[in-house]
Amino acid sequence: MHFAAGLLGILFALFHGIPSARLLAEPVAPRGSHQPGAIPFWARVLWVLFAITTLVGSIAYLATRAMASAAVVSVGAVGIWALAIANGFWIHGRPTVSHHLVRAALLAVLLALTFLGLE
Repeated sequence: MHFAAGLLGILFALFHGIPSARLLAEPVAPRGSHQPGAIPFWARVLWVLFAITTLVGSIAYLATRAMASAAVVSVGAVGIWALAIANGFWIHGRPTVSHHLVRAALLAVLLALTFLGLE
């Protein structure tokens, strides 16, 4: 079970981190403009840092199955989820509920597998 959790964590981090890195160069746009530039720069940086945190935590979890690595994965993945909801407000003026429910379900599976796979 720990292998599935580690792999899912790595995929979650890469899926959210790689496309988001290009947003760091996106020009500033007004809130509610439906443009990615409406996300504040600090939130873009934090998103990438959360993705890196999730990636590093997942790799450490695969190697150690330690509670500390599970906590790192949790902080990174929950941070991405929380920022995704905030991004909906910044970009569209509201979150897209169905989009965030899918991400929440994926997050729940990731966290369940991670904590069930601890030694």
